[in-house]
Amino acid sequence: MNKLSIPTGLLILYRPSQAAEKIENNHNFWPPLLLLCLSFFLLGAVSGYFAPYLDPTMMEPGDSVEVVAIMMSVFMGLFMFFMAVLFSIIEALFLYGFAKPFKRKVSFRTLLTLTSFASLILEPGFLLINILNDPLMTGLAITGLGYWIPSSGMVAIVLDQIELSLIWKTIILFFAFRRIAKLTTLQAGISVGFFTLCSALMDIAMYEFEM
Repeated sequence: MNKLSIPTGLLILYRPSQAAEKIENNHNFWPPLLLLCLSFFLLGAVSGYFAPYLDPTMMEPGDSVEVVAIMMSVFMGLFMFFMAVLFSIIEALFLYGFAKPFKRKVSFRTLLTLTSFASLILEPGFLLINILNDPLMTGLAITGLGYWIPSSGMVAIVLDQIELSLIWKTIILFFAFRRIAKLTTLQAGISVGFFTLCSALMDIAMYEFEM
């Protein structure tokens, strides 16, 4: 296995600045990106398979639950696979664009390696949502801030979209991006914070659209 994968993938969890230095020296984005896609594919496939068993209302009368489960497994696995790729690329492009106005020399390959590693942090959050989601029947995801902070109305919707692992990922991206792009604390904070805010607003908009 590529030496970049396991050491950097673990190091970035608690020492993102040191992990950023390793990524700069070896910015091969394929190992973390493939690992990200595979893990999200498996997560989507497992979630999709059990979906019709947990929610029979998604099936039409006469449908075979086994057939629907397999179809949902394939669909959700592929959907999560492509979303993992797309979001990592978009995030890397965004950070690349933010580094340019500050006249910092940073390659897109390096940033894609960083976002691929950082996105792996989201998997535990998704896993908790699917396995431990809403044990107290509150209508809120257990990994969202809305589950732990009492609120109502739009505030509750906003807090529910702020997932705990997303906060962790944002902190890691801040330290690593600051190191890679040689930015000040304020510049890195604005860059990473703005992207995270945009992501949260998109989640809220999608939630409102579904409602």
